[in-house]
Amino acid sequence: TVRGSSIGVNPVHKNTLYAAMGNMVYRTRDAGETWNYVATIALPSIAFSRTNAFVVSAKDSNYWVAAVQGTGTTVDRVVWTDDAGATWNDAVARYFGEYGIPLEADPDRPDTMYFGVDSDSLMRSTDRGKTWSEWSSTVFRSPCDIVVVPEGDSSVILVGDGITSSGNGRYWRSTGGSPTFATTFTVAGSEIPGMACSRLRNSAAFGTN
Repeated sequence: TVRGSSIGVNPVHKNTLYAAMGNMVYRTRDAGETWNYVATIALPSIAFSRTNAFVVSAKDSNYWVAAVQGTGTTVDRVVWTDDAGATWNDAVARYFGEYGIPLEADPDRPDTMYFGVDSDSLMRSTDRGKTWSEWSSTVFRSPCDIVVVPEGDSSVILVGDGITSSGNGRYWRSTGGSPTFATTFTVAGSEIPGMACSRLRNSAAFGTN
């Protein structure tokens, strides 16, 4: 049931973390020592098998956004809740990579989020994941991870793109707030499963290959 990276952090109380396993959300208030079930990610007549990304809003710890995989013929999608998981809302249905981390919030503009889907451009939301539209002019194969570089004008976005056992993974980079990306590096492996960039030294980025 574990895919992507589905741990979220409370924006105020840093010892409070959330983890989505399958379609169930757990919470710890003691930095991971003990966990308790708090919610199930579900929509009417739709079941989800895995959660690839889970974001807790920096403005409201009861507002969560998740990228979930459907079961059977159910299309993958982004869902959101504003009442800590009591009720969920459907935002957009698009397939994404099974092992990817397709959802990323802008660390400096938390209402802005990006969603990486298969065989298409990035999608962007400016209302905390409620509505989405195609944003970039670059078509990706299957985004593994997305990083919005912190501490700046959010003009640099990094995308790790690749498909398991198919060709070579690539790092892509945007500049100047443009939705156009350029390839900056091709890796020997087929995927770039995870990336990170520190607010304290945002000129450096790291990725797993």
